[in-house]
Amino acid sequence: MAYTVTTLAPSIHKVMTGIYGTDDILKSEWEEASKDLKSYIKVLNTALEGQKWLAGAEMSFADLYVAGAL
Repeated sequence: MAYTVTTLAPSIHKVMTGIYGTDDILKSEWEEASKDLKSYIKVLNTALEGQKWLAGAEMSFADLYVAGAL
């Protein structure tokens, strides 16, 4: 959950702000957040290599929490 709150969520918020125009964001901030988000998603993909769920053999709260943020 900490990864979602401290890492994913801030970048997701900036990217979504730029996409939906809900607030002002500098182009450079949006580009940096977009780049960061892509690298964070790669970390998740790496964590999921060879397995279906993030934390074990069955869906867990961790999977739902990350999915909700995305």
